[in-house]
Amino acid sequence: MRNQGAALKSPKGLSIWLVAAMVLAVIFLPAGAVGAQTELGSISGTVYDNASPPNPLEGAFVYTYPAGGGPWMGTAVTGTDGRYVIPTLPSGDYEVHASLNGWADLSPSPPVTVTAPYETTGVDRYLVPTPASINGRVVSSSGDPVGGVSVNADDGSGFGCSTVTDPDGYFNIEGLPYGTYRVSSPAQGVWGPLEEQVWVCQVISGVVLSEAEPVASGLLITLQPAGFILGAVTGSDGQPLSGIYIWADIEPWGSFSFGRTDANGQYVLGGLPSGDYRIRAAGNPGYADEYYLDSYCRSGSTLVPVTAGSETSDIDFTLDPGGTISGRIVDLDGNPVYGVGVAVCADDGSSFGCCSVTDPDGCFRTAVTDADGYFNIEGLPYGTYRVNSPAYGVPGALEKQVWVYQEIFGVVLSETEPVAGGLLITLQPAGFILGTVTGPDGQPLVGILPHIEPWGPGCYCFGQGTDANGQYVLGGLPSGNYRVSAMSNPGYADEYYLDSHNWIGSTIVPVTAGSETRDIDFTLEPGGTISGRIVDLDGNPVYGVSVLLENPDIIRRGFVTRASEAYSFSGLPYGTYTMTCPSGFWLPADLDWQQQVVTVVLGPDTPDVVYNFLLAPPVVVVSGTVKFTPTVLNLNSNADLCARIELEPGYSAADIDLTTIRLESDLGVVAAERAEVRRGLLWVWFDCDTIAPILSVSDDLTLTVKGSIGSADLEAVGHLRVVAPRKSK
Repeated sequence: MRNQGAALKSPKGLSIWLVAAMVLAVIFLPAGAVGAQTELGSISGTVYDNASPPNPLEGAFVYTYPAGGGPWMGTAVTGTDGRYVIPTLPSGDYEVHASLNGWADLSPSPPVTVTAPYETTGVDRYLVPTPASINGRVVSSSGDPVGGVSVNADDGSGFGCSTVTDPDGYFNIEGLPYGTYRVSSPAQGVWGPLEEQVWVCQVISGVVLSEAEPVASGLLITLQPAGFILGAVTGSDGQPLSGIYIWADIEPWGSFSFGRTDANGQYVLGGLPSGDYRIRAAGNPGYADEYYLDSYCRSGSTLVPVTAGSETSDIDFTLDPGGTISGRIVDLDGNPVYGVGVAVCADDGSSFGCCSVTDPDGCFRTAVTDADGYFNIEGLPYGTYRVNSPAYGVPGALEKQVWVYQEIFGVVLSETEPVAGGLLITLQPAGFILGTVTGPDGQPLVGILPHIEPWGPGCYCFGQGTDANGQYVLGGLPSGNYRVSAMSNPGYADEYYLDSHNWIGSTIVPVTAGSETRDIDFTLEPGGTISGRIVDLDGNPVYGVSVLLENPDIIRRGFVTRASEAYSFSGLPYGTYTMTCPSGFWLPADLDWQQQVVTVVLGPDTPDVVYNFLLAPPVVVVSGTVKFTPTVLNLNSNADLCARIELEPGYSAADIDLTTIRLESDLGVVAAERAEVRRGLLWVWFDCDTIAPILSVSDDLTLTVKGSIGSADLEAVGHLRVVAPRKSK
């Protein structure tokens, strides 16, 4: 993390080109070439045509890049004898290709190993003549020609040819076989030389060359000025770190550019379009991966804004030491398991991860086992981890679902023990569930997502969508009993196997490890949605309340609004539903609003219903016990009845609305004659002649005083003894 006392900063006032010159020698190195390179190797060979015997080709452009892809590491041009030498290459594995107008390099390049300081010889390339070509012009956003910039045409299969524009910006790429091409400039984009990274790479797709149209002419590529990110990287001791990989991930797409620090710990990332980026130092043995600013995880990182044509400086890192977790994956017989994913994430004490790698910060590291089953994951900050494989459990690729997800907890990395090696994960064969999903007409449904959950406590997982035949496969399952469902499929009602819309009525599906459970089929019914907003009387969004949806026969679901006022229920079979908002028993915020209950009908004509709840604050009710005077009322007397009700502090006579205050019994209702507030009590009087019709002789007659006082409703209950029926006049 950041060392607040570190003095090294990226050079605000330093010219971008001076910094570029300082980092150009080390910014692009192949995987494995970490740290200072004191010795360099080379590659040599000859470029021939495809005649028999072959003839050497003069003037062919030869280039190399790391095996598996990456930026150009070196170039050369063949002499009259067709020979070339590409010097100053760090040790590593490379691919070599050649390009010459009128000729095509169609053969794949096997990996070429360079061991410094030696020369790898005999790396020959054979070109075939081709008649097709692409020509055009590269200009700036102001229309000025851009000379000396690279242009590339590739067909997406790994074949490509490049050239450089002339002083007037024109280019011509010959030697292309027929096909469909993508033309880009600068050719290497953010991976190319820094002098080309002043431009944002532009691409023209779908350029077709055919026997009928062998030449594509007049392409116009307009380049936009690029932005740059500059920074410096130090260790926890404040000393600059060289050879550190820095990556730029543009939001929201992902990885966009990378570079490496020079001997002074400084780096430059160019060729960047305007946007927000997340910058990370990753893939550096001995140091923990880190996002800018001071975060081990993407979720806690700070966005770095970039504006085209300008520099964003001081994006600095102070790296902490980091550790490594390594081990091996084998099957029950001890045989290595090749190509299976392994992941590590923070061990927060939670239980089995089931379907996916989860972490509170959304940060985890992954690797894939090699041919001998070994894995190695670096760049981990010190802490406690869990290690799991296959890395993504059930939602992963089907070829990985032949194994049951396994985890190791409590793997500790520390300053004294930075490496946790020798972990052994033994994978067990998994069970599978297979079935078919059709619609009401019996036709197969494509892209339907099957879901699965253990019968009992467990987590909720989903598989890949059904194929063109409506078939699905769920793998990676340990032995046990499961509920299987087809859910969250627009236009169709959610359904559990077998023919149930509710998991309570679903049928158990048994699975045995290493075997298949077949014919778990579904016939889906049409379904709809109910959604809407929840707002107050002023139209403001209401957060943190619950909505309860019920169907008398099959459905009972809840929804909680959190970051949004919107709610949504999907996958509902046609029928009549009752919605209650707030539900009144889920969240504290439910108590802040008056409850509403509505009925909604879904059907073929109204499959998707929008209903917006308009919530009002709850009504304040003044309640309590009524004390009557007299406590025993003789109906033969002429005494009025007085009711006393204790009030909360703050009420006065001005709060009384006499027109609303009344006395209620089972026999009727009468209005109050007068009322007042004295010493925290509400006093209400009722005329004896008026109340007589609603009274009856009783040792315990229940009477209720109702009305309004201030903004509150009044509802207080008391009991009165009534004697002696009133004589007729």
